[in-house]
Amino acid sequence: MKIYYSNINKIINSYNSGKKFCICKYNKYSLIIFGFFCENKIINNYFIFFIKEKIYIFVLINKIFFLKFYTKPSKPIYLNLKKMKHFSNLGLTLLSTNIGILDIKKCIKLEIGGKLIFSVL
Repeated sequence: MKIYYSNINKIINSYNSGKKFCICKYNKYSLIIFGFFCENKIINNYFIFFIKEKIYIFVLINKIFFLKFYTKPSKPIYLNLKKMKHFSNLGLTLLSTNIGILDIKKCIKLEIGGKLIFSVL
């Protein structure tokens, strides 16, 4: 399983168990996704720290209502512009494009398709 999938699962499991924080492994894609989470107020903040030459991310969780993974590492789902309009009404939907990880609203403006990662409602 990719690291950012496991980091997002850690955040969801921490929130469901009543914790307000989570410690995740460092990954550059996780930092990008956490940036989108901060913009949409899903998490309050995140910090990077070092322990014994390993890098970790400390995440302060705000609220997560529902998160749906569409793409699994073994079965990717790709969206073009026509298919993206069906997902545009959902909360926060992230796509992995050739530019980088973008939300679906920016992808529609730029008219770029990509691999569907997940949605947060």
